[in-house]
Amino acid sequence: MINWLKGKKTYLVAAGAAVVVFVHAMGWLSADQSNTVLGLLGAGGIAALRAGVSANASG
Repeated sequence: MINWLKGKKTYLVAAGAAVVVFVHAMGWLSADQSNTVLGLLGAGGIAALRAGVSANASG
């Protein structure tokens, strides 16, 4: 992965979730749309966390 992303992937997913919540609060996304995007971001956050744990465990 790109070097500048090391250690920042989980934060980027959290920022994405904050943007989705803001966009939903403004009424630009329906509840179903925001729930779908938040679900995908949650899966991405878990994957990023898992990658970080494996990277720290191995080295």
